[in-house]
Amino acid sequence: MANKNRLIYLAASMIFFFLLCDGIVGFFVPIAMQNAGISDVWRGWLMATSSVAGILFDAILAKLFGRTTFRRLFFYMIVLALLFPFLIWKSSSVILFLMGMIIWGVYYDLYNCGTLDFIGRVSKKEEHASNYGIIAGAVACAYMVAPVIASVFVTQLKSGTPFIIAWIFLGCAMMVYFFLRKKTRLLTGILSSIETHKHVSLRGHIFLIKKMFPVLLVSMMLNSIESVYWTAAPLVAIPIGEIFEFGGILMFVHQIPGIIFAWYIGKILQGYSKKRFALLTLFLGSLFLALFFVITSPALLLIIGFCSSLCIAMTWPAISGTYADFVSEAPEYGLDIETVQDAFTNFGYVIGPIAAGFSMHYFGPIRTFGVVGVAAMFLVIVLWGVMPRHIRVQQLR
Repeated sequence: MANKNRLIYLAASMIFFFLLCDGIVGFFVPIAMQNAGISDVWRGWLMATSSVAGILFDAILAKLFGRTTFRRLFFYMIVLALLFPFLIWKSSSVILFLMGMIIWGVYYDLYNCGTLDFIGRVSKKEEHASNYGIIAGAVACAYMVAPVIASVFVTQLKSGTPFIIAWIFLGCAMMVYFFLRKKTRLLTGILSSIETHKHVSLRGHIFLIKKMFPVLLVSMMLNSIESVYWTAAPLVAIPIGEIFEFGGILMFVHQIPGIIFAWYIGKILQGYSKKRFALLTLFLGSLFLALFFVITSPALLLIIGFCSSLCIAMTWPAISGTYADFVSEAPEYGLDIETVQDAFTNFGYVIGPIAAGFSMHYFGPIRTFGVVGVAAMFLVIVLWGVMPRHIRVQQLR
């Protein structure tokens, strides 16, 4: 078990460096589009195409990688990510941005499926939430540091300096990946369940969606909120200093709570339903976001943003732990569960940027956060009344 615990931290290190690259380049996507003369609404649609690509990729993922492992998923993820900085750096037309968004969507799809597969295979069911907390901590660290680094180099976008830095971090992720690959080869019992994967028909996928639908909607809303941050925050024009941009500081504050709860979420969740806990924390976080409608002070915006993220940071590992529970209950259908889950993750990243684009056109970037907060509160109220306490996916009918 000690060896498997070390694997979790090793994977978290790889994910940290990988998402540093992703976060730096992702921060410049809306800025590069704005510099190219693309409107708010069209920026939203373009950024949504990355997730449309992810959804289409989900449709063929189980057939392409029916007998794969997280090792192969992570390898393809890194290879595709090498191309992304170059396309954003050199893009000056809608076609090139579209190509970049497709690559972004596919490699992020591989990241999501690889991470879920890794946790589901390496750890016990009762450890899923705490292990996802560790991964969530690495994700939060990366996405906390990346926008701050990026905001320092906003004026050097054309020279390519931020993209070169992103490639350096991706190189670090690649080195850790090969070390993780070597370590997992030395342990038995990790990959056996993957080899017994059963292909599921369209009817089986529909059954999975019906069974997991309330949880899938929570995932979709969480990712919609996250996509709004990445779509709107870099464009917030509030002076905060000579070095940093407000958007980078807002993103920094948004990620701090993920680190705070990374090590304790397993203990916090003990004795509580993961699904109900996720709904409660999402509601509180959305309530704080809704206050962006009425607050204009930069300092208060950062405080309210922190309070919102504090609540939502507890939602992520709770809902991710629920998916890992599903994989443990029916490991032979693990890849299909991951595919359905990732499809709804992509739906969130389709709805979020499109909604943010329209909202920014009418309300501006700051009040866009209030719009998504109100929408999320409404969804939680509906789900609280209809979500069953127990969802079983062992048998596909």
